[in-house]
Amino acid sequence: MGKDVVDQEGNCVGTVKDVDLAIGKVSLVVEDKDGETRTICWDTVQGAADFIVLKPVQKDLSAAPQVAQPAEQSKSTPPCPICQEPLTWVPQYNRWYCYKDKKYA
Repeated sequence: MGKDVVDQEGNCVGTVKDVDLAIGKVSLVVEDKDGETRTICWDTVQGAADFIVLKPVQKDLSAAPQVAQPAEQSKSTPPCPICQEPLTWVPQYNRWYCYKDKKYA
């Protein structure tokens, strides 16, 4: 609470006023300089220490050509090279992700 929130370019987005806890979801309630509040999902946070840093905003991929999923996914899901658990395909990043290790493969 009270920590400044900055975007990837170092611009102040606001100050954390509250933390919203829902089943399986954590969000920050952030108040900007105009007194307006907004909710920021914890998944968009890159790091937190003296202030909260947000991850870079992804470009709108709806206008971009669609990237086909790897052929491997249609056959079988590859295992994580670290824990051997099945990976999950994340189309937004065009990469495989391991939820157990919380890393991209």
